[in-house]
Amino acid sequence: SGYAQLLSRPDLDADEAAQAISRIRSESTRMSALVNNLLMLARLDAGAGVDMTLVPLTGLVVDAVADAGIRAPDHPIALDLHPDAMDAQVMGDEDKLRQVFANLLSNACQHTPAGTAIDVRMYRLFAEGGDRWGVDVADHGPGIPEAVRDTLFDRFTRADTARSRSESAGLGLAIAHTIVAALGGELTVASDESGATFTVTLPVAEDAPALPR
Repeated sequence: SGYAQLLSRPDLDADEAAQAISRIRSESTRMSALVNNLLMLARLDAGAGVDMTLVPLTGLVVDAVADAGIRAPDHPIALDLHPDAMDAQVMGDEDKLRQVFANLLSNACQHTPAGTAIDVRMYRLFAEGGDRWGVDVADHGPGIPEAVRDTLFDRFTRADTARSRSESAGLGLAIAHTIVAALGGELTVASDESGATFTVTLPVAEDAPALPR
């Protein structure tokens, strides 16, 4: 609003006008993203907005790692697919699952120094209550302050500036946590001085047909 008022000044020169327009565009984009994220959370809270279909989880994770490598070339990202997880499938919402892994990888890149290695691991968990697919997004950064770990998935929670290099609103992890829960899974975090690991677990689609190779 302030920059829009600045544009109305008759004595504004071209450079100042260009800077004001640039700021208006960037703030408009940031505000649109914030509003869209809040609307998504509101729909998920109301039990809407999740389309359950058979999703090829392995391909989705591979895509997320490739995309993150392009967006954050200053972070080496390694992918480790366990042989059991080569054809992983789940019942879920593909678009929203893509957002989960995009948010987790973005979080790892934004909140660690340049050059920090990130490991993504995918595997099968064998349990009496039903097998689950597990996906770890582990960084080797400074870790998460203990003071915020218990509220990390709450909305608008941000780590301190020692870990954060972003101006995020603190909704990315809250959205990921809400989506995973809506799909019958879990999103957890473990952290120490050697880094942070976010783990997504989702029920295996037992009756899923084999994927074509």
